[in-house]
Amino acid sequence: MKNIIINKKNKIIKKYIINLINKKFNYIFKTNLISINYINICKNSSIIKIYINNYNENNNNNKKIINILQKNNLYIINKLIKKINFKNIPKIYFKIDKFYNKNKKLFYFLNKINK
Repeated sequence: MKNIIINKKNKIIKKYIINLINKKFNYIFKTNLISINYINICKNSSIIKIYINNYNENNNNNKKIINILQKNNLYIINKLIKKINFKNIPKIYFKIDKFYNKNKKLFYFLNKINK
């Protein structure tokens, strides 16, 4: 029963974070073709890791995006706390999804083979 409640809470957190980031930082996403690949939440919701992907493949751009999101970390946390009741204030970390970037060529060849 407890796991079901945690899973529901995590789904709500993920959905709210995605909506919040897309609304607040829309100007970043329009110019840089960014997607939120997945969000990793600890069991007690104390640490939230948000993995994003930049399709432009510019490392300087990646750093700028992460810096902008990290600077607005408190804003995101405050909005999240108002929406969802936490026992502890969560720490949010933004990271570039390296899995996608490393395996982009593999995906390309697999798609080519399937066609």
